[in-house]
Amino acid sequence: MPRAKKHEPTDVPAPAPTEPQAPAPYIPDDREAPVKFCRDCADEVPAAGIEYPRNPLRPIAEFYHTKVKNSRYKGGYRYSAYCIPHQSKRNAAAVQAKRARDRAEGKKLTLSDREKERRRSPTYKAKRKQWDRAYAASHADEIAARYQAWVAEHPQQRKLTQEAWYEREMARAGKRWSRPHGTDERDAEQPPDTNPRSRQPADGRRKKRAEE
Repeated sequence: MPRAKKHEPTDVPAPAPTEPQAPAPYIPDDREAPVKFCRDCADEVPAAGIEYPRNPLRPIAEFYHTKVKNSRYKGGYRYSAYCIPHQSKRNAAAVQAKRARDRAEGKKLTLSDREKERRRSPTYKAKRKQWDRAYAASHADEIAARYQAWVAEHPQQRKLTQEAWYEREMARAGKRWSRPHGTDERDAEQPPDTNPRSRQPADGRRKKRAEE
């Protein structure tokens, strides 16, 4: 006679539901704007313009992005691994480390022809001005302290640079300026006026000559 099968008891509790996982990159908490995880923000790595506590899920607009044709990247863009402040800090540190290695090995720092051509472009020059102004605005105190230290160490060179600047300004204004060496006298005079109309009186009438 075949042995009867044993049935599982029906009063066994159902397995507990799994905990919901943290939102993946590009999926926001509020389902409105895409976000991306920044490891340096989670580790509270100091960087310019960042204050903690800070949510490591940052908006995707706070990451560098590059247009690519590979279908593996969502939306056709490849994003940086870290947010812009932390990625910029890492890039600058990598550049300085490479330059230090090159100096230690005695290599001469040169630019490639492609890099030289890129730096001559009007687009790069406009961006360079924008970057320089932003750096000067964010490091005003540091720049002023460095300049004052240089002035204290090189008073004579500062005086020469001031004189050269003043000469350029006077030349731009169409004036002649001469200063005896070793003095602070400024003798600015207008160039000779060759326009006869400028010698006329204010009422527009021309003065009569003595022989007239």
